[in-house]
Amino acid sequence: MANRSLIQGAYNIARTRTKLNLAKTGNRLAVINNLVGGFNMFQGAMFQKDQQAREDARLALAMKEKEGQKYDEAAKRVIDSVGADYSLEETKAIHDKVMSGRNDYINGNDFEKIMSIKNLNNLAQQYKHAEEVKLDIAKNYNAQNFYDGWDLDPDAKSYLDIMNGDLLPEMKEDELGYNINGEWTTMNTVQSKIQGFLKPNDFIKEFSGVRKKWTDISSKMQYGQNTDFPVENVTSDMSAVIDELPFEKLKAITLTKMPGVKNTFMQNQYEKLTNPETNLSDLGITPDMIADSGVNVSDGISDQEAVDLLAELISPENEQLLKEELNRYFTLNIGNHFENTWRPSAVEGFRDRRNPYIPKEAIEVETSTGRRSYETIDEFILDVRNDENLTIEEKEELILDGIFRRGF
Repeated sequence: MANRSLIQGAYNIARTRTKLNLAKTGNRLAVINNLVGGFNMFQGAMFQKDQQAREDARLALAMKEKEGQKYDEAAKRVIDSVGADYSLEETKAIHDKVMSGRNDYINGNDFEKIMSIKNLNNLAQQYKHAEEVKLDIAKNYNAQNFYDGWDLDPDAKSYLDIMNGDLLPEMKEDELGYNINGEWTTMNTVQSKIQGFLKPNDFIKEFSGVRKKWTDISSKMQYGQNTDFPVENVTSDMSAVIDELPFEKLKAITLTKMPGVKNTFMQNQYEKLTNPETNLSDLGITPDMIADSGVNVSDGISDQEAVDLLAELISPENEQLLKEELNRYFTLNIGNHFENTWRPSAVEGFRDRRNPYIPKEAIEVETSTGRRSYETIDEFILDVRNDENLTIEEKEELILDGIFRRGF
């Protein structure tokens, strides 16, 4: 029979080993669990990081799409501002050029984005301005607001081409302009030139006002007063009207027929230049102008040479001299009206320094409606002034002819 104590000892040893084995197993499981838990935590962190990266990428893509929409809206404003005169190919070329900056805008910094949108808005405004220029030409051309002879200007054809859509704006150093007569011209310069083509209505109004002022004074003069024409005073009044005008407006004035003036300034100068008895210096033609024009004045002045000399006078280089000649021309016209208006009356008859005595009783006078008789000069003048078939110049001529050459 086995020794009880040995058996008990073996049991105790076995139990102790079992406990040790169980303890070791427990430790292993704990380690395994710790490893599994750590892996799960790592896997969770990686998942969260991946999710965050995905969200960041989604937000970045959304932001790019939003930025792209901003650029697209600005680009659309440019295309919408392009006029209807552009062909499909030309419009597409503008579109492609505008859209070529889209990626740079999306990937640029804040400052670059601000400048990019600013440049697109500026380009849209320029195309819009170009369309306004075209419409401005068409409006004034169709309303006949341009002065007579404006189409003689060497640039006139280019402006008509703009109006008809045959001349489109060109880009130079990020600015739109037009190729006018082979020279690139800014939009503002083109619009300024359009204003220069307009009839000088403001000048007409002011000139007519000065003339009325002095004819009114003349009409109130009485016999015995000093009736000399106050040329210095009138010259001063006209200087106030002319001296501040830009050259383009002066040019328009030279080609515009003014109310109460027989010819335009240009016609008047032309006729006098082709008259052999005319002194060229009296027309403002200087030796330098003669030399620059290449005209030989010693053998007379032909029609073409007169045009060449006038081109020298009516040029930006001689702007001040042109102002002086215009002043002289219109002052002389006012002087003629002043003289023709002065008809002081007296009980015994009409007197004028050009005719010491003019009888009051009338005789027969040939008018536009036939030969008529008037009892008094007042009756004759009133009838002529009310004649709607006569121009102002014809009325003046008829009155003067009746008073001073027909025995009134």
